[in-house]
Amino acid sequence: MSLAALGVAYGLWAETVHIEGTVNTGTADLEWLVDESSCNDDGIDPGYGKDVGWVSLALGPTSDILEVTVESAYPTYSLACTLAYRNSGSIPVRVKTIHTTYPNDKLTVSYWNGPVVQLDPGQQKTCTVYIHVEDQAEPGISYTFTMRINHVQWNEP
Repeated sequence: MSLAALGVAYGLWAETVHIEGTVNTGTADLEWLVDESSCNDDGIDPGYGKDVGWVSLALGPTSDILEVTVESAYPTYSLACTLAYRNSGSIPVRVKTIHTTYPNDKLTVSYWNGPVVQLDPGQQKTCTVYIHVEDQAEPGISYTFTMRINHVQWNEP
């Protein structure tokens, strides 16, 4: 009897078992929140007696790219913007850096994002961006630059 049970167990162990299933992975996405972002460009420009330059914000080709346009500015024009972004994915992400692409002979752009953080799904954060129009810039010209959030899923270095 025990020999028969051993034979059955061995027979079942040696057979190929097929398992089917579906694996759903999460998404690691960040998006800029244009409507919740702002620039401190209200009112009269200091030292000029009038309100001349301004900044407009728009999403780029994807929601993790922000297009920032400095319009009707003049050399030495500067301001700061508080920009909001959110984890719109389904898994936690870590923000590594924010990459800016701008005409560096016309603008200086720097940002403060704070320490590297993990954002859970739905969680948002802000960063401060400082924009300065250089002396080489032409008055009345619009300059556009982009900002992209470089991020990885929460468990990557």
